[in-house]
Amino acid sequence: MATPADKPRAKKRRPKRRGRVDLATVITEVIERHVPTEVQRLSRLRNLWIELFPASFADHVWPMLVQGGRLIVHVHDSQWLHEMTYWRQDVMTQLRAAWPDSEVELIDGYVGELPPLSERRPPPPPEPIPVDRTPVLEPEVPSETLDALNAIDDPQLREILAQARMMLGKPVGF
Repeated sequence: MATPADKPRAKKRRPKRRGRVDLATVITEVIERHVPTEVQRLSRLRNLWIELFPASFADHVWPMLVQGGRLIVHVHDSQWLHEMTYWRQDVMTQLRAAWPDSEVELIDGYVGELPPLSERRPPPPPEPIPVDRTPVLEPEVPSETLDALNAIDDPQLREILAQARMMLGKPVGF
């Protein structure tokens, strides 16, 4: 009698390799497969929102949902809801200019809770890492270095090495 261990195992088929593929293409495919289209559109609209509108507006009016051609924004309070009646057309014009394929045709505003500012604003760029620019060599060229440079027969090579030696001994700011 045959046991399960005696049966040949079926081999898993690996998908065919496509060769070299651009990383951006792979990332786009993974995002398309796992992130709903409406979430992608909302994310892009939020990024545009930060770029297109002043902080005084974006801090009080924020995109919360995209449903087909409708963009739902939450506003801080009833005063900002009233302000949205005046801003609505300008907002649509700027969004269409920045992203013509957004398919947003209507903006509806509601008084609602806004995400914290830390989630709505991009973080500031990191502080640059300080670079140590102290001279590598002493500014005074030792006689052994001068003798070694003078021993080089090729005048171009000698000049390049002499300039490099001078640069390595210069103080910061020169």
